[in-house]
Amino acid sequence: MEEKIYTIGDKEYTRQELLEFGKAHYPKFYWIKRGIGLACLFSASILGLTAGILYNNTSGYPDVDSISRSYAAYMFVLTIIFVIAGIVLIIMSFIPQPEENYIIHAQKYYQRLADREERNRR
Repeated sequence: MEEKIYTIGDKEYTRQELLEFGKAHYPKFYWIKRGIGLACLFSASILGLTAGILYNNTSGYPDVDSISRSYAAYMFVLTIIFVIAGIVLIIMSFIPQPEENYIIHAQKYYQRLADREERNRR
């Protein structure tokens, strides 16, 4: 099977060359997803602890206790949302990109490089 040749500017690249370059230089946003996911999980733990304290806190005043427990219920819901968001973001950070994304990134890079060389020749 013949490998496809990409011509960018006055140079030629194989699909494999573009793929290797793209994988090495593709912007790695996975660490941002992991960081936000970990921040969500950390926030969820703080919210959960605070909700537990509010729920168990009794002041002796029924009105204050019912308000405190309703706030605790809202915080438990937020805790669940933050846990789900954190887990989803962390899982998403491990999903690999399709090969075409790497090739497109490499093509754009080499095209910018060829355009810059063309401008410098003038």
